Amino acid sequence: FNRWDAGQQLAVKIILELVKDHQEGKPLLLDNLFIDAFRKTLESGMDDKAFQAFALSLPGETYLADFMTVIDPDAIHKARTFVQQVIAASMKDSFLAVYRANAGSGPYRVDEAAMGRRSLKNTCLGYLMELEDEDVRLLCRDQYRAGGNMTDVISALVNLANSDCPEREE
Repeated sequence: FNRWDAGQQLAVKIILELVKDHQEGKPLLLDNLFIDAFRKTLESGMDDKAFQAFALSLPGETYLADFMTVIDPDAIHKARTFVQQVIAASMKDSFLAVYRANAGSGPYRVDEAAMGRRSLKNTCLGYLMELEDEDVRLLCRDQYRAGGNMTDVISALVNLANSDCPEREE
């Protein structure tokens, strides 16, 4: 919990600073130390995949708004999306490797390990979809079509629905 909480506190601080920068018209920049922390978490090979996925999740926009005196939804969205895109671009190969390593093969299982792998895989897919990369969109579409379980189908559907791409219409 302490590890996750520290990561969330740091993410809140960084994203809120980016919100201020956006409001002031400054260019948005993300500290490499923050990216490196995400990289270490992603590449750590934790046994608890569900915790690993949880640790890789950024605080939500509503939660971030709770820290603002005057809430600026547009700036919050832009700052949070910027962080997701920079992390995804910086770690694309790692996200793809972890996604593939946790892709289930075989029958659907409802146990802690299988649910953790699905959670981590779909967290990676969410970051990858921020890249607006055709190969990633096709990967997402294929996950939707293959749909061995509702978790993977819904994750792929949400990612496609939130992307302005031809695969969304399909």
